[in-house]
Amino acid sequence: MFDTVSKKLTIFGEELEVVGGSFHESLAADVLQDAQKLGAAFDIQDGRCSCRIGTFELVGESYVEAALRALITYRSHASSNQAPCSEINDIPCPSR
Repeated sequence: MFDTVSKKLTIFGEELEVVGGSFHESLAADVLQDAQKLGAAFDIQDGRCSCRIGTFELVGESYVEAALRALITYRSHASSNQAPCSEINDIPCPSR
């Protein structure tokens, strides 16, 4: 409830439970676990990480960034058989 006179916001509800670990650490772990479930393969070249999921290979500055890019691309394109990774990422996909 917002008190317009005192300009204070009062929130009613259950007591918060504080859990160790940051929000970013939790999200990073979720992204990497999700990628692992889909058989992700990682590679490092020129200081950048690439993550391949299926026929999609995307590059990022970290394992998490590369995995997140690959997951997004895989989920948005794989089911409809749209553009292969070379057309999305402008790099040739390694053969399996």
